[in-house]
Amino acid sequence: MGFSSKIEALLVLGLPKDATKDQIKSAYKKLVRKYHPDEHPNEDVTWQYYDVQGAYDYLMEHMENPEPAKPVYEAPASSDNVRRYSGPKVFGSKEDLTELSFKRKVRAEHVRQEKRMEKRAEEEKKAMKKELSQYRQNKVFEETMDRIHAHRAAEVTAQIIEAYLKGNM
Repeated sequence: MGFSSKIEALLVLGLPKDATKDQIKSAYKKLVRKYHPDEHPNEDVTWQYYDVQGAYDYLMEHMENPEPAKPVYEAPASSDNVRRYSGPKVFGSKEDLTELSFKRKVRAEHVRQEKRMEKRAEEEKKAMKKELSQYRQNKVFEETMDRIHAHRAAEVTAQIIEAYLKGNM
């Protein structure tokens, strides 16, 4: 999220207007732990994480260089200069919009990458389960065949002993 004022960023972190740098760092650390994508794979929480990160970055950047007070709205002096009026920009400068667009694209790509990684992990998990199932089936088959061979060997041994005792050998 691109922030246009310090107050917006402070609101995201849940801090008052006169928050100190230490309070900002403390709130940031707490919220990052709360909304970290690894802890909550929910997409909504991921966006909150990026908002908290953006607010912190904005505040740290502007703590040393405080921004000048911007008027919320300046009315034109007369109707003659309405066309010449260049009051505060509602959407920000072209650079701000470009940066915001870039950040949103990066965030969207991060979310797509996370989804791809989750999908790959799920596929690998399924493949491992299938391998384990096949291994177990092969193991059961081998054990069964060993029992059959042992049983046959015992029968043959019994026949040999019986023939020997009868004197046929």
